[in-house]
Amino acid sequence: METTKFAFDVAGFDDYNGIPSSQQKKVTERYWREGEELRMTLTVEDPMFLREPVSYTTRWLPGPEGYKLQAYNCDPFEAGHPRKFLMPKYR
Repeated sequence: METTKFAFDVAGFDDYNGIPSSQQKKVTERYWREGEELRMTLTVEDPMFLREPVSYTTRWLPGPEGYKLQAYNCDPFEAGHPRKFLMPKYR
C-alpha cells in the first residue's frame, strides 16, 4: 500500500521522533505472513527532510485463545485538533 498527498506537518511523521514531513512524503507499507505472525515493513520517503528512505519492520503475534478486539473510538476531528498547520516555506 502506498500513501501520498500528505499535508506539511512540522510536528513530524509519527508520534516518536518529531522529524517534520512535507507534501513530498510517501509512505509504503508491505504486509506478509510468516507462519502465524503478521509482519509489516514501513518505508518513509521525504526528499525535503530525509537524505534517504527510512524503513522499519514490525510483527504481530496471534492473540491468546478467546481474545476479542476492543472497539476503538477515535474522532478524526479531535485526533487532529492539536495540530497547527503552517504554510510551507519550500516549493
